[in-house]
Amino acid sequence: MYAENASSWVQIEGESFQLHHHWHLGDHGTSIGEGLMLWKTLTMVVGLQLLSHAAVVQNPSTAIKCRIAGFSMSMVLSPIAEVTSYAFAPSSLLAPINGFDVVWNILLAPYTLGEKATRGKIIGTSLVFFGSTWTTSFGRQVKQPATMDGLKHIFLSWSFGGYALVHMLIFLCSFMFLRSKQDVCGLQHENLRGIVLALGGGMLAGQTYFLSATTSLVHDALDTGDWSFLSDAFSYLMICGACFCALVNAVILNMGLVEYEAMFIVPMFAGAAICAACFSAAILLRETDTLDNFRFAAYWSGILTVVSGLVVLTRESSSRPRDRNAQDEDEPPQKAG
Repeated sequence: MYAENASSWVQIEGESFQLHHHWHLGDHGTSIGEGLMLWKTLTMVVGLQLLSHAAVVQNPSTAIKCRIAGFSMSMVLSPIAEVTSYAFAPSSLLAPINGFDVVWNILLAPYTLGEKATRGKIIGTSLVFFGSTWTTSFGRQVKQPATMDGLKHIFLSWSFGGYALVHMLIFLCSFMFLRSKQDVCGLQHENLRGIVLALGGGMLAGQTYFLSATTSLVHDALDTGDWSFLSDAFSYLMICGACFCALVNAVILNMGLVEYEAMFIVPMFAGAAICAACFSAAILLRETDTLDNFRFAAYWSGILTVVSGLVVLTRESSSRPRDRNAQDEDEPPQKAG
């Protein structure tokens, strides 16, 4: 637990940065962050299922209501909860909780969207649940304060430049593939399109380092009353980066849910987001450096369990695009006027 008016020094690659903080919540802050992220997953899934239902429902009035409610929950309430959670807990600890997206999805989809819950989907969901719970028990439990100098040292480094370049190339290749509309390695383009949308959107959603850094600065400023970071233009670049990742991944995810089943898109999206967030937290923010060997191994074994569950869920789900005319066949033909 942090002491009030405490100061400390952190060392990053031989350079020291002083941290001044008034953190009052201590270990309780981590619990608040975890609770907010869990609430985020529930509101996100309900909102996305409403958007998915709006894409196939025949009644225009009902479709509009579903879109408004779905957009409010998935694009407003859920992001607010997620942004706030990163002010209280480390990214490496919050990322696995995103796996609860598929837990809520597998529990609700049979009743809300009429999608069947098979034995494989139940097994996959169980793996995600236990892996997420296991990981949060062994990840770093305390959110460390941040300084603008320390964040610049991270985001203006060659390692971050290389990390960003690799991801830009991946997204460029994905975009070119979506435009080509060609089959690859015997796999139909319509199936691969769903995979690319889910993995691409999830990978972008997992780039949480800008969000984590910005919320750390804001939280520390609320405690200390020092808002000097707002006078630095670099802080606004981080805010723009966080907003860009959030908005674009939401658009990609919505495209996937309109065209494919939620049980196919959501697991892959969540898996890609979890992997990207955990790797970025470990590689860029160095959040796993303080873990001992046992906790480090236990943490990544939990991540592997989550990903394994998501793979099972993806294999159990249909990758065929939605048939928008499927519901029309079930409705009685209207009489000619």
